[in-house]
Amino acid sequence: MTHSVLALVHGVTTGHETAHLGTLGPAFERRGLGVRIASFTAAEHPPRLDHGIRMLVVMGSLDSVLDRDVPWLDRESRYIAEAVGRGVPVLGVCFGAQLLSRILGGRVVRAERPETGLVPVESIDTEQIPGGRWYSFHHDQIIAPCDAQVLATSAECVQAFRHGPHLGVQFHPEVTPRTLDSWRDGFVGRAGGPGEEAGRLLVEHSREVTAEAPALARQAEQLVRGFVRHARLAAAA
Repeated sequence: MTHSVLALVHGVTTGHETAHLGTLGPAFERRGLGVRIASFTAAEHPPRLDHGIRMLVVMGSLDSVLDRDVPWLDRESRYIAEAVGRGVPVLGVCFGAQLLSRILGGRVVRAERPETGLVPVESIDTEQIPGGRWYSFHHDQIIAPCDAQVLATSAECVQAFRHGPHLGVQFHPEVTPRTLDSWRDGFVGRAGGPGEEAGRLLVEHSREVTAEAPALARQAEQLVRGFVRHARLAAAA
C-alpha cells in the first residue's frame, strides 16, 4: 500500500503520532489509502508536496490559528495553499479546519464559549456528516468561506463545511480514549502541554468517549468514506 495520504500533526511528541490520528488512519487504509505522518512543528526538513500525495489531512493543535507568533504557521499555511491550488483534497480537523477556512477565504474568530466534550451536531448532509454527538475541544471557531457549503452546526458554531473537494470539521472525528491519553502525555504547543485544567477535562472526557466509542468510530468511518468518495469524484470531473 502506497502512502497516498499525508497527515500533518502539530506538537506531537515521538511515539504519539499514530494515537493522534485515532480512527482516521485505519479508515483511510480500509479504502486502500496508506497514511504517512509529517509535521512542520519540529521537522528540520518540512514535507514536500510530491505527486504521490493524493489527499492531505491537517490535524489539531494546542496553538491557535490567531496567534501570529507561532513560528511554523506561515510555512504550513503556504504548503496547504499550494495543495489547494494543485487540487489536492484537504480534510481539516479542528485547528486544521480553521486553517483551511482561512486559506479558502473564510475567517477564524475567538469563540464566545469554548466547546469541550461530546457536543450535539446537526447535519444537513448525513451521508457525509452523521448527525449526533461528536467530540470537540476548541476555543476558536470557523466563519466559513462565503462560497463554501456549511454541512453541520452545533448550538455554538459551524461544525463542518465543504469547499470543492475540501472538507473542514471543527470537531474531532479521530478521537478514541487512547487519543485523549496521548493529548495529555504527548501534545505540546508554544506554551507547553494541555495544562492542569485541560488535563482534568480530558480525564473526564475519556470516560464519556469510552462509553460512546463504537458509535464515534462508526461516525468517523462514514465521514472518511464520504470525504474519499467526494474527493475521487472531484478528481474524475
